[in-house]
Amino acid sequence: MALSSINFQKSSGHSYKHNFREDEPSYLLKEKDREPNEYWQHEKTAEQIFTDEVAKIEKGKKGKRPKFENSHWEGVLNLNSNHTMDEVKKVAEHIEKKFNITCTAIAIHRDEGHYTDNGYAVKNYHAHLNFCTYKDKKQQWRLENIKPQDLRELQTEIAEILKMERGIDKRESKRQRLEHREYKQKERELKAIKQELEAKDNVIQAKNQVIQDKDQELEDEKLSKKRLKEILEAERKAMIAENNKKSIYIAEDYKKLRELKEKQDITITELNAEIEKIKQEAQEREHKIKEILYDRIDKREAELKEKDKVIQDLNQELEQEKLSKAELKKELEQLRVNSKNQGYSKEFFQEINLEKKKLRFKNKPEFFNWVEELRKRHTKKGILTSQLDSEAFFEDMYKVYQEQDKVIQSQDQEIQALKAENNEIKAQKHTLTQEQIQEIINQARAQKEAEIEKIKKEAREREAQKNQEIQALKAENNEIKNEKERFNELLEQDPALNKAYNQALEALKNREKTPNNAELNENLAKQAKFCLDNIIKDDEPLCHSEQDQTHNEDELGIDKILIHKNEDKTQEDNKPKIRKHR
Repeated sequence: MALSSINFQKSSGHSYKHNFREDEPSYLLKEKDREPNEYWQHEKTAEQIFTDEVAKIEKGKKGKRPKFENSHWEGVLNLNSNHTMDEVKKVAEHIEKKFNITCTAIAIHRDEGHYTDNGYAVKNYHAHLNFCTYKDKKQQWRLENIKPQDLRELQTEIAEILKMERGIDKRESKRQRLEHREYKQKERELKAIKQELEAKDNVIQAKNQVIQDKDQELEDEKLSKKRLKEILEAERKAMIAENNKKSIYIAEDYKKLRELKEKQDITITELNAEIEKIKQEAQEREHKIKEILYDRIDKREAELKEKDKVIQDLNQELEQEKLSKAELKKELEQLRVNSKNQGYSKEFFQEINLEKKKLRFKNKPEFFNWVEELRKRHTKKGILTSQLDSEAFFEDMYKVYQEQDKVIQSQDQEIQALKAENNEIKAQKHTLTQEQIQEIINQARAQKEAEIEKIKKEAREREAQKNQEIQALKAENNEIKNEKERFNELLEQDPALNKAYNQALEALKNREKTPNNAELNENLAKQAKFCLDNIIKDDEPLCHSEQDQTHNEDELGIDKILIHKNEDKTQEDNKPKIRKHR
């Protein structure tokens, strides 16, 4: 069964005669193997339809006039033996609607194909669909109108109309379509090459038989010195030629071959046995060298496979850390819910909402690093958090992944170097002596030991650096805890401040329960003002400027309480100062 496919190209001047068999081609099947073709034509020819469409253009309008040659296209459609003209018309109507063009003719061919070696006829069922692509004062079949995606969708839609299996996308198959003439030409070329190879094989077999016959005649014949010299010279040249392709023989082998010239009354059988012995020794020596080199290569390949496995495991771990958009939205929503009633400002939640729209984080370490930075920024404004321990842990984990990524990159470079070295060893393996092989092995062993020592040293350094970073994180965490304790002490020392702080938290909770109650907002503002008026004892201004009052308004409509301390000043200066912002 054929696969569904349609291919478009500009229609040539000979297309009509070929499609309607006015000019019968030479490559058709034999008369007994042909099936009847089917034809359909529009009431107007393609050229008449084109002329009518061009006549719609306003007279005197400037611009380049369309040409019929650029507006007459043809599509070749794959079919099976059961498809009819009505089904092909459905395909033509679908193409007309999809691209706004007009079908002018259809020809279904059932008389083409080829024959197998045993004479069986393989039929090529297909149809030719001609189209006029100029319509509504516009050339519809243009690159800016017809996108590759549209044509891929068309292939799928045609397969559904004809109830056929869709052809494989050429981006996956990497195949290029051949016209029937090109296909026939390639087929003839392959057949000619096959015949030529068979003829050469017959000639080689005949020559081998002649050689075997001559060897049999000379097997027991004693050799003269002249004949012996000729045979040995021919054998030496053959060994040199073989060495040029594959290094096997060394100077010692040629020396043994020269020594055979001094032997008296040697027969052709004995000579062949001596030569075969020399070759056998060379083969055994080559085999031992290969074993040594291949053993070393196998060890290197095993090391590379082990490193590849480590890299794959690390990549799998990194893949698991990736975040999809849905997961990221879920994490952001969870962050927003968990951060409620934690004393964060309006800007904190605005940044979370903005990140829900961007969704720019691809993995968990990157996301947790951003969360930590976000909390740090708002902690500097006086907002405390209780989740720094977990965030510090994820930051530490992210640094570990960064180190592993660097290790992966260095291992990849090492793998490339080992592959290059292996290729060099394979190129030189036929010319190495036993001493050179041993020297290479010793050098590789020493280099490997040095690399292991270097890796151990780097691991110790990374471990020390990691411990330092952990100590720094612990110190920073302790400092934040101390700051929180100092803030609690200030609340305990000043009852009025503690009362105002608790009332502000209570107002925040009530505001979340009834966000649209205007009367409650007004009462909360009055309560906050009353508390602050009772707390402020000095003549210090409540706000630095009118602009600060305008741009720092809280989403609850109550005043923020910001506590500023300066540890470098005196104890008097370290008393809590309260600012009032709108």
